Amino acid sequence: MIQRNHIEPVDQCAFEDMAKHMLTQGQRSTSEPDRLRPGGCLYRAEGGLMCAVGALIADSVYEDTLEQQSADDFEVYWAVEASGYDGVSEELLIDMQAIHDRTHPADWPKALYEFAQHCFYEWSPELDDLADNYTVAEGQPAKSEMTGDL
Repeated sequence: MIQRNHIEPVDQCAFEDMAKHMLTQGQRSTSEPDRLRPGGCLYRAEGGLMCAVGALIADSVYEDTLEQQSADDFEVYWAVEASGYDGVSEELLIDMQAIHDRTHPADWPKALYEFAQHCFYEWSPELDDLADNYTVAEGQPAKSEMTGDL
């Protein structure tokens, strides 16, 4: 996680859009076999689920070939830029992908807030409201069921 003193407007916008998405969706975007495994996330999953970075990728740009690629792979980065986030920080995408993939959804409000504070992203009143009213989606595994590092 890189701490920066100046946040570019495109990065603030991308952070806000990803955080809103996560705090609204309330669950990781995974395939059923990977439901209990951190890091087994998908940019797009059944039922319209999207990971943090996947939420930035426009439907017109998304391709199945993006799955199983990291946020720092060229194709994923290009898809995000082509979706209107031109010049977005690769580090932001990597950090938000890690929060989505490796933090239990119950801990997302705290993790996102701490990330914003550490990296000097603005935490808007809308994010504050979403965090205050956040609930984990039904059917999510309990923290004790998760495998790997969470």
